[in-house]
Amino acid sequence: MRKIIIATIILCSMFLTGCGSADVYDKLYLKTLYITENSDCSARMEFFGDNSQDITAHGSSFEKVRENARISGGKDVFMGHCEVIVLDSVKDPAKLLTKLLNEWRIPPSCYVVCGKDLTTSQYSINVLTIKSAVEQGKAPECDMVTVLGELLGDKKSASVAEFTADGGFRLVTVS
Repeated sequence: MRKIIIATIILCSMFLTGCGSADVYDKLYLKTLYITENSDCSARMEFFGDNSQDITAHGSSFEKVRENARISGGKDVFMGHCEVIVLDSVKDPAKLLTKLLNEWRIPPSCYVVCGKDLTTSQYSINVLTIKSAVEQGKAPECDMVTVLGELLGDKKSASVAEFTADGGFRLVTVS
């Protein structure tokens, strides 16, 4: 009887973990999200993994962009490990960041920066570059919670680093 109970507990614990090794390979894990909002919305997504390909998706809304990225990549896109969000010509950054935080489940520790024309370039922003610039005092604190707090606060604006395709950056204000 005792062996049956122990075997049942072991089997239940194996099935209730919710994550099997196959689950890891069924998803794309977002690393960096480059967002542009002009007449329509577009995003370039970089993923973790040596063999991962960037996906560029377009749509009339960011929900369509996410859906098109899922179709293009052939897998579900997991956003919970995203390290950097790069904004370019976003009309309402506070609204977009709130949506990314609450609906897309981007982590609050994710860095928010700006970038010009990086959605279509092959330039990649390294999270270590941002961390180093913040630690050295060359860039302001720019995690999602800090930036969103400033955008929704009294100032209605936030200072962030703006990266360029040549690897340089300068400070800009988003509002």
